[in-house]
Amino acid sequence: MINITCLAIHSVDNYPGMPKWRFSLSFAYLQAYATKSPLYPLMKFTPLNFYENNDFPNIINHVVESNPDVLAISCYVWNFNTIQKVIPIIKEKLPLVKIVLGGPQFSEDSTKIIKENKLVDYVVIGEGEVTFTELLEYLINKSEVGAEHIDGLMYFDKNKKEAVITNKREVIQDLDEIPSPFTLKIIDDEFSEGLVAIETQRGCIQNCAYCNYQKGFKKLRYFSIERVVADLKKIMEKKPKQIYLMDPSFNSNQKRAKTILSTIIEHCKDVKHKPFINAEMIPDLLDEELIKLSKDSGMTILEAGIQSLNPKALTTMGRMRIENKLFENIGLALKYNLQVVPQIIFGLPGDNINSFFSTFDQIYNLKTEHLDVFHLLILPMTRYRNDADIYGIEYEAEPPYKIIRNNDFSKEEISRLAGFTKLVLASLPMKFVICDLCEEKDCKPHETFLKFNKLNKKIDEFKWPIQTEEDKNKVVKMLDELHEFLCNQYLLDLSEEKQEEFKQRLSKSKRESQFLLIGHFMGVKKVKETKSE
Repeated sequence: MINITCLAIHSVDNYPGMPKWRFSLSFAYLQAYATKSPLYPLMKFTPLNFYENNDFPNIINHVVESNPDVLAISCYVWNFNTIQKVIPIIKEKLPLVKIVLGGPQFSEDSTKIIKENKLVDYVVIGEGEVTFTELLEYLINKSEVGAEHIDGLMYFDKNKKEAVITNKREVIQDLDEIPSPFTLKIIDDEFSEGLVAIETQRGCIQNCAYCNYQKGFKKLRYFSIERVVADLKKIMEKKPKQIYLMDPSFNSNQKRAKTILSTIIEHCKDVKHKPFINAEMIPDLLDEELIKLSKDSGMTILEAGIQSLNPKALTTMGRMRIENKLFENIGLALKYNLQVVPQIIFGLPGDNINSFFSTFDQIYNLKTEHLDVFHLLILPMTRYRNDADIYGIEYEAEPPYKIIRNNDFSKEEISRLAGFTKLVLASLPMKFVICDLCEEKDCKPHETFLKFNKLNKKIDEFKWPIQTEEDKNKVVKMLDELHEFLCNQYLLDLSEEKQEEFKQRLSKSKRESQFLLIGHFMGVKKVKETKSE
């Protein structure tokens, strides 16, 4: 018997009311595929789920208590620094454990990681189901045939004193070859009344230079519609609070997307319990039928990856866009009362600070409650990472690999935009009143935030998203100061009636911002103090 502990360290979600992750979908797929092995009866899987802000001793103690022969860790930009810190302590307490890393953090160019982390035994590169199963079989059999014959693997050869990378692992073309973790009950009660994710496809029709999702494989691959429908029915029997359709572009195939949403609608039409749905879609590919189905299915959050409105930035990143459909479709989604979350990125090659502000103003002025502004990350296996010299890109050496500068943005501009973004996201409940004030004063939203930033030098004194009591108090105070700034700078020359109206709206939205912030922090604090259920 071989004991396999699967350690997942999830990111803390910033959406209010988002349920906690109680399982890792990636590890569920790994175990599901391992059931095809004749040696599966000799494998015992123990899942451990934590969050990025969990205390190290809490993580380490649970790993040690599980007494693994193999410790598998799923690595992402948000957790890799933590993982590198806990590995030496775990190895000290469990010197015989085999540590296996995997996830999008790794590529054929990751030899530095295996050389600098001699305590790591193996790294799985690319799609992991087949490679991980073959590795477990190898460890069980203790075969004389070396690990060099397992495709998609990297390890340090202590005899040759060099990193070894085996042949590239080909992807699974027919995703139905991966048994369903829902049918096998690998994922069963973990999401009852909570959050469940399901993957309906792999790959993406976009080919963005900042994204490593495709991992070099451009062809879209799908789980059959019969498999997806069957899994959804099993999921909904457990009455989850929220279903996350975990595809980079759920509407890459409109017909499939409509069938999946229709299945959810059909299953829920005669039941009291209706889960919330969350999906990311390409906004310019939406149509009214899909939007209506999304609404009827219970979709609450529709993430809309816009990234930039600058044609040069879009061309440089390789992202297609149907310009005349973008705002039309977002407006249509809002008409159906979908919570659209537009997403944009600062620091993109081909963009610049002025055109970014132009993008920001247009997106901020949309009648959406939410907005995401991301700092460009230069991830492994992306064109921006590979062509960094061409674009003059300098980025942080450690995860999450934030861009520092490029040919179009100076270091000072990137730093300025990082502070600008923190203020925008912290004050989101004030968004509608700020837009209306800007319209009254004939100014642009970005100008308002920059003017406040110039007068308030405390933006750089806290980290975002907040993780500490000290940072929470700083942001609460900053929101008081933003409220005072807007009242003093923007209301004085308005009529008394409008002054009173805006004062009430500003006060109410400021309090909402602070309450949301405090509520989110209390959730973060609770997550930090306990292991994910």
